[in-house]
Amino acid sequence: MSMSLDRRRKIATILTIVLWAMVGIATCVGLYFSNRLIQAPAIPDPVSGHIIPFNNHGKTVYITRLDDQMTTWGPLLGVALCGLGWWIQKLKKSKGDAG
Repeated sequence: MSMSLDRRRKIATILTIVLWAMVGIATCVGLYFSNRLIQAPAIPDPVSGHIIPFNNHGKTVYITRLDDQMTTWGPLLGVALCGLGWWIQKLKKSKGDAG
């Protein structure tokens, strides 16, 4: 059984609000970790966990495992949010059911 057009639009509106909240949170987290990369030490510091070398615009700094995971998964989260936004817009613009 297919959903009505009004129901699809209501769901799409709710998903749009959730998406924007996720984008806001992801932006704040990204800015936080960007600041951590700027302040990362230039020499390894095993006590604080800064042991993974990272090339930050030509300067090698040492980051933690969490920072390393965020530099890997953060951009993928951005792509996923863009894909979710595309799907929501497609859901909003979908035509009414034929039957």
